[in-house]
Amino acid sequence: MRTTNCAIPILMIFISCCNTSHEITQQQKSDTARIIEIALAEGILDRYMPSASPLEILYKFGDSILLTSKTLPLTVLPSNLNGRKFKIMTQEEICSIIRGDSSLDKVPNYLVIDHLEKNDSGYYVQVKSLSCRPFGGGGALGLYFKKVKDSLIVVERSSSSIN
Repeated sequence: MRTTNCAIPILMIFISCCNTSHEITQQQKSDTARIIEIALAEGILDRYMPSASPLEILYKFGDSILLTSKTLPLTVLPSNLNGRKFKIMTQEEICSIIRGDSSLDKVPNYLVIDHLEKNDSGYYVQVKSLSCRPFGGGGALGLYFKKVKDSLIVVERSSSSIN
C-alpha cells in the first residue's frame, strides 16, 4: 500500500481557511466593540439623545447608568466608558427594581442597545433612553456608520422622542 501526502495540502488549506475566518471574526468583534462605545458615548449626551438627562438621576446604584441590550449578550457591554460607570442588567431586572420603588418621582431612565445591524454599506445601531414608569417615555438615537479603512465614521444621526 502506497502512502500519499495528499491529505497534508488539504489540511493546510483547511487550517488556513479557519485562521482567516477567525481573524475576520476578531475584526468584526473589534468593530462591534467600537460601535457600541461610540453609541453609548453619544447616547448619554443631551446633544444627541432626547431624554438623556433622566439617565443620570442618582439612584440605588450611585453614579452608574443602567444599561441593557435587546440584541447583544450583556457580557459584551462595557461596565465603564470614559469614566462613566454602567450597571448592566436585563430589562426585566431594571424595571422590576424601579417599579418596586414606592416613589416613582426620582427614578432614572435606562439605556438600551435596541438594534445593531451590519449591511453592505456599513453599520446601524439604535440606542434608547427608556422609562419604566407606567406610561413610559424616553428617546431614541440611531447612528449610521461607514467603515473607511480602519476607521468607523458616523455618517448620519437620527433622533426622536418617545412619548
